[in-house]
Amino acid sequence: MYCHQNGSQYHLAINDVVWTLDPQNTEIDDISVSLSQTNTYFKLSSNEIKVKSSLSTTNSFPTSLYPQIRDSCGVYSETITFRIIVENEKPIITSLATSVEISENNQADTLLHTIDAVDGETLTCELHSVLPVSNDKVFEVKETSTPGEYGIYYVYIPRNRSLDYDSVVRYDVSVTCTDGRQPSDEGHLMVYVIKNIPPEFTDLPREEILPQQSTSSDFTIPIVVTDADTATWGQMFLDIAVENINDIPVFANAESDLKIGVEENTAVDTLLYTYFTTDLDSVDVVTYSTNSYFAIDSASGQISTIAEFDYDNLFYVGSATSFRFVVRATDTKDTATTTVTISIVNVNDVPTLSNTHYVLNDTENVGETLLSSPNIDASDPENETLRYTLDCNGYNTTYFEMDESTGDVYFGGDFDSDIGHPPVTECNVTVTDPGGLTDTAFLTINIADTNDFTPIFERDYYNVFLFPTEDIGTILINVSASDGDITETWNTITYGLDQSGLGNSYFNIDENGTITVAMDISASFNYGQTVILTLSATDGGGLVGYSTLSLIFPETTTTSSTTTERPFKTETYPDNGYWYLLAGIVLMMNAVLITKLCIRYCRPCAEIDKRTEVQKRADRIKAAQERKAKIKSDFFRQTILGTQDPAPAINRKNKRSDDKSVNSSDQGSQGTTNANRSSMDSFDSLSSSKVSN
Repeated sequence: MYCHQNGSQYHLAINDVVWTLDPQNTEIDDISVSLSQTNTYFKLSSNEIKVKSSLSTTNSFPTSLYPQIRDSCGVYSETITFRIIVENEKPIITSLATSVEISENNQADTLLHTIDAVDGETLTCELHSVLPVSNDKVFEVKETSTPGEYGIYYVYIPRNRSLDYDSVVRYDVSVTCTDGRQPSDEGHLMVYVIKNIPPEFTDLPREEILPQQSTSSDFTIPIVVTDADTATWGQMFLDIAVENINDIPVFANAESDLKIGVEENTAVDTLLYTYFTTDLDSVDVVTYSTNSYFAIDSASGQISTIAEFDYDNLFYVGSATSFRFVVRATDTKDTATTTVTISIVNVNDVPTLSNTHYVLNDTENVGETLLSSPNIDASDPENETLRYTLDCNGYNTTYFEMDESTGDVYFGGDFDSDIGHPPVTECNVTVTDPGGLTDTAFLTINIADTNDFTPIFERDYYNVFLFPTEDIGTILINVSASDGDITETWNTITYGLDQSGLGNSYFNIDENGTITVAMDISASFNYGQTVILTLSATDGGGLVGYSTLSLIFPETTTTSSTTTERPFKTETYPDNGYWYLLAGIVLMMNAVLITKLCIRYCRPCAEIDKRTEVQKRADRIKAAQERKAKIKSDFFRQTILGTQDPAPAINRKNKRSDDKSVNSSDQGSQGTTNANRSSMDSFDSLSSSKVSN
């Protein structure tokens, strides 16, 4: 960055002095100089105008300072204008233009020239242009091993020789440098390519056959040997006999730059093209040659593939997808060349699922619930967006849905195995790319039944009539519960009977729901008592259904008929005494007769008496059972079916005991004081009638 003041130019840094003021005062007095306005880039210090802040990051601009003089009396002079023009000078390349030479056989990156440029600031140099233009990067500008120093380099490309004297003899390399604001003028480096001269023969044959057109069969050519200064040392003669003129092969069907497209994944040894050549020398055999990637038959000129190409692999790793090379046809004397470019054509590749068979295991659930992931995944060589679809053989497809973008599986609706939804569903998963290519895999969906039904008893409550005298093992009732689950684990029912309030397990319920008397209940329950118990049915999953069991012990009351009439007295009828005497004689005779019979038939009589007692007991039991059945039937017909069900009755065991203790003196006539006694009146009347009979 430079500064001009009254035509002078300076390169400035912070605190550099731009100008020194020399104030004058006609009076002998102390004076001082100051600026009437502050300035961003300049300041006044001891009558010197100095750089206040860096100017290296600014472009050209003018600025003005306004100094004024003040004497000791505080009188200011007029303000003067001091104008400074700050200019950003563009860098100057001092080492160019010049020229260098380089051999066409150079096989290494080479520093050709170190750039010298002046600006006073940090510079960056870069390549501007190279003439003639080349497809390859032949030259570049970059920093040398010295920081901040730039050089022009030759770039060696091993696979393609960059320098060829026969093609380009001279390159014009243009370079510019910049300080970030202005570029320099172009600097030019002329690079001359030096031809590689083959070694010279030190001796000459006496005769040489040359393929040269001529009208004569013999030539005598003088050969002059000279040194570097072209001085003639001597002369000798070489006799040349022209036996035949060799003609160069000519490609008959080749364009200047043949272009061939071949689809990726083309099989090895696929014929791509056949070259044909002509040669006027009928005795010559033309052979062909090319480089790698593809093969050419040296005899027939057929180009074919030698490997399979995957366009996507070449593209995504940054490799070339087209190959340009030279085909040479030679007759061992001369060679004809042509170029061919073979491009790999991208073909839509089939997407691939990660597995051929997926398995999904889950439990039944409501619609739109996401099932456990079967990890369905697919890859596509083109990295295109894929679409997933699900087909479960028609009707079963409605049970499930698949997210087209992720392959996740959802319930298509509420799934319930208990109403016939299939536990196993076989499906096909298809992945499709935008080009319509697909891949398919099998998906097995296993849906397990859940325990979603609670056991239900056939009735909400059961009424059982029994007596305290029931025998152990007496079957009271069979209860039954059902479970809607189809899985045996869930629909297996275990019955239970809660007797915790009784203090003992007086009754038993087995696996079939049969309730029996488990122990003697005669001392624990009373007539007229109702016991409420809770039945439970538990399935294999722990769900429990409940019902109520009412054990009703009905009351039995014996009522005798009473007749009121005048009392009978013997003395009222005097003749009755004879009758009493006669009756006594008859009774005595009967007693004598019975005694004789017993003596005579003592053992049979004992056996008869014993059988009679057994029979009597059996008859009494049978009569009691018939009576109980009749009482139950009459009660249901007259009371329960006609009025109300006694199931809501509470356990009145303690209440009945209190009532009986209070009313023990007149239990038969006063009846029960229980709040629910009205529902049992008809039952008591039936029972009393039955017993009295």
